[in-house]
Amino acid sequence: MTAEPHGGDLVDRVQEQPDDADDLPSIEIDRRTYLDLEMIAVGGYSPLEGFMTQDSFNRVVAEARLADGSPWGVPVTLTTDNAPSEEPHALTYDGEPVGRVDVEETWSKDAEAWSEGVYGTTELAHPGVEHVHGHGDHHVGGDVELYTSTPEAGYERLTTPKESRREFRERQWDSVVGFQTRNPPHRAHEYIQKTALENHDGLFVHPLVGTTKDSDVDAAVRMHAYEALLDEYYAGGRVALGTLKAPMRYAGPREALFHAVVRQNYGCTAFVVGRDHAGVGDYYGSYEAQDYLREFEDELDVDPLYFEYAFYCHSCDGMATAKTCPHPDDSHVNPSGTYIRRTAREGGDVSPKLMRPEVWEIVRSQLESQSEQEAGANARTGGATGGAS
Repeated sequence: MTAEPHGGDLVDRVQEQPDDADDLPSIEIDRRTYLDLEMIAVGGYSPLEGFMTQDSFNRVVAEARLADGSPWGVPVTLTTDNAPSEEPHALTYDGEPVGRVDVEETWSKDAEAWSEGVYGTTELAHPGVEHVHGHGDHHVGGDVELYTSTPEAGYERLTTPKESRREFRERQWDSVVGFQTRNPPHRAHEYIQKTALENHDGLFVHPLVGTTKDSDVDAAVRMHAYEALLDEYYAGGRVALGTLKAPMRYAGPREALFHAVVRQNYGCTAFVVGRDHAGVGDYYGSYEAQDYLREFEDELDVDPLYFEYAFYCHSCDGMATAKTCPHPDDSHVNPSGTYIRRTAREGGDVSPKLMRPEVWEIVRSQLESQSEQEAGANARTGGATGGAS
């Protein structure tokens, strides 16, 4: 039996585009906001039926709870440069109507309070804080409708909770463990996934394919890499591959709670939380997200599974964690996403003990090509690329 949606009911705000959609005043939204709109409408963010109003926004920032008291990790907001009138507005994306928001209220943005409450910092070097400061001066709250979807080129799988729940029922899975990732799969991922799968009917590998940092590997490449891995190295019928079309917020502990709730909406009964979940830089402790999520366990219908970070141990000759390996740190190699991206861009090679050769070839080809393109761009502009590294 799949998990109950957060709040009890799976939200559905997808509607046919009405004939008079072009007659409404409009608000142009960016890709990140569009993705949030789509996730609300298909039920991925249940129980939200729209962009948060002020009561829920303020309580989420202060307490990680919606206005009704239910756990919720991060604000889901529509921000604009100017406060619109309190009436229905079309939502346009690249100039085309994609949905509607029934504007219930507007209020001024407090970027410092939002950043400190959710990200634990006000430093602009944090990508979440940078986004908070860079998008609009006013919040807009109200229920939404989604008219259209923007499928990505060839890699979307099980994008809605209705689709994943139907898939789990057809496979007769009573217990499903969800796995969040924004990186290509390496052997540490595989080790944790298969360990979790030993005690569950199915594994739902659910890469986040929404907006991420520029340095992250492209979503299509990550999906291609996972397809290669699952086809060759996982038991048939025990793994489902989906796509989570949500923006990455890099909110660490707060985002771990958010990700757990979203996977509950997709039908997962358990959810893997590893080291530095949804972290960035050194803003959060290695297991801070796990400690934070423990405070909400009894209020969720999904069981967090806490894993220590996995590494390759030369002495053990295999993947392990601190719970299973007795050897010193100099015997360990961490197959991190950062290490893999750097190795590919520098023209190096990653050992098959850290990443399957089929997966490495896909990732290496893409990142080497990307580095060559960046080098060409730098040469054309004299090396002045601007921005922070």
